[in-house]
Amino acid sequence: MTVASRVRQALPAFALAAASLAILALLLEVALRLFWGGYYEKFDPNRPFGEYEVHPVRGLVLAPNIERFDWNREYQVWRRHNSLGFRGPEIAIEKPPGRTRVLVLGDSMTYGVGVEYEETFGAVLETLAPRLQVINTGVPGYCGEQQLLLLEEFIGRLSPDVVLVAYFWNDLWAPVQGNLRHFEVRDGALHRIPHEPITAQHPAFAGLREKHEQRLRGYGFLSYQSHLYRFLSDRFKLLGYAIRDLRGEATEVESGGELDESEEAAAWELSYALLRAQRDLAHAHGARFVVLVVPDQVQVEPDVKVYEVPRVLWGIQEHVVGFARREGIPVIDPLETMRAIREREGLPQYHRIDRHWNRVGHRHMAEVLLAELRRLAILPPPAG
Repeated sequence: MTVASRVRQALPAFALAAASLAILALLLEVALRLFWGGYYEKFDPNRPFGEYEVHPVRGLVLAPNIERFDWNREYQVWRRHNSLGFRGPEIAIEKPPGRTRVLVLGDSMTYGVGVEYEETFGAVLETLAPRLQVINTGVPGYCGEQQLLLLEEFIGRLSPDVVLVAYFWNDLWAPVQGNLRHFEVRDGALHRIPHEPITAQHPAFAGLREKHEQRLRGYGFLSYQSHLYRFLSDRFKLLGYAIRDLRGEATEVESGGELDESEEAAAWELSYALLRAQRDLAHAHGARFVVLVVPDQVQVEPDVKVYEVPRVLWGIQEHVVGFARREGIPVIDPLETMRAIREREGLPQYHRIDRHWNRVGHRHMAEVLLAELRRLAILPPPAG
């Protein structure tokens, strides 16, 4: 039998196999769309900034009314934003009667990267103390500048009783090293840097725009339209993560953000001025102002392997607590408590690779906050 005749005989079998695979792929695609919904809708070619939008004053803000699935080798969580662009459920502008409204300013630690909304310290605190209504305004990547602008935008609308700013160490260097500055200190006073209304074409977003263009070129139609393609791609990525874990390649992560001495001095001056401005704005609207110093993973979990940790990290508590006490600002420093919990329970409070709090860390942070808010007489002591 010739090769040509063998090929002709095999063609029906090949055609049947190809048709079967096509039908199977179609059925899997339909099933993934029906039962997994937004899980695989990770890349929208019409949204160059992903879950962010451009705000004419603050720059990037969380896009309102979106729902995204976020995953890596350590967690799989949903991110849902309400109509104000905050994580969590809808918020009535009018305060609920008999409850103390706490507005929390912060970055990705406050937002709750790596945990469900119900597991964030703000949501847990609200569960532990039903008299509180906690509004989580944390935005990944935000520092004191954007937090002050956010507070200016919403404090009059939301009328909080308490403004709590969660200060993380990278709040110090982010404004100094950023290319979209909003404030500066001149002659010891905070001054706003004038801007034209910020648009998507601002030079500060050039890298994000280029990344989006690269993804458009590299992904192709299938990769952002087909749920099945993304499902298979994810399985191979998870396999790669598992192999690197077995080899021990996933035990170290990198943190940048070192400052020289002159940059550090300027950064502290700006950071203190921003905290004063946030306090003054809160007081002007009749709200109490409290600073929470968020500890880093390497400060709480000494066994974690991290390299290139900036020197400024190790002095954050001393600087911020000292400043707050000089200014008469109530300050909460949970570092020693979280260290003690770690030593006593032995459970990690941070994701090992991602370095944000896990659900255990958020729970402990909520418990610490509850005790401290009672100490500050923001909440009454427990009955009995």
